[in-house]
Amino acid sequence: MKDLVSLILTPFLIVLLCSSGYGKDKVNLNLIGQWGRSNFFHRVEIIPKNTPEGRFVYAYCGTEKGLLILDVTNPKTPKEIASLNIGMVKDMAFYKSNSDSSNYVALANAWNGLVLIDISNPRAPSYAGGYHTEWACSVAISGDYAYVADAYNGLVILDIADPTAPSYAGGYDTKGEAQSVAILGNYAFVACLDKGLVIIDITDPRAPSYAAGHDTKGKALSVTISGNYAFVADEWNGLVIIDIADPTDPNYAGRYATESAYGVA
Repeated sequence: MKDLVSLILTPFLIVLLCSSGYGKDKVNLNLIGQWGRSNFFHRVEIIPKNTPEGRFVYAYCGTEKGLLILDVTNPKTPKEIASLNIGMVKDMAFYKSNSDSSNYVALANAWNGLVLIDISNPRAPSYAGGYHTEWACSVAISGDYAYVADAYNGLVILDIADPTAPSYAGGYDTKGEAQSVAILGNYAFVACLDKGLVIIDITDPRAPSYAAGHDTKGKALSVTISGNYAFVADEWNGLVIIDIADPTDPNYAGRYATESAYGVA
């Protein structure tokens, strides 16, 4: 079985063909394409788009300089099609606005806070709106709200019902440096360095409240959710897996030792 995946090896975008077989533990990686310039990649998302001209695949890259969009329909020859030099983009989340049915990407734009870009036409992305926060590290979208992991400012919740005028809805002081956020149902899961995983009840986004926490022992840098588990990149402590079947009572499920874990997907 073969699957096409993308990996980031700074400062290049590397496209690899992964060949794996059932019953085998190892995966063979083969380089099939590459795009490289003097950009440091923080985040890459691969998004397909169907058009009257055919099906295209785009790579949205968050770099030190801003947002870079590549056409990777042919993974052997990635092509730059657009860029916005708006400063460091650390994370991104995609959504379709209920107000105008346009497609947007929400960018965690470091010192610029949250920036919303209209990507209805990936070849001509345009600024829609923004909201200044202290230091936007990560963003997740749920409904008409953007949840921003804002470093020492904790979790910031913004109303993005009108992408041209995002506004403050609520916030929660996580007591630790919020690095990454993931949403599941009525809960926000925030990776907060030395404070580990902090779980916040967002049933009412305008009045978020503490639900629970879990000390990951290391420095929680990134979190993603799959099923009833939260996977935390815990720096020197490797990958930590937490059972969140009951978000108000998280429990240690397992750990895998890595040399250093900075991100997880």
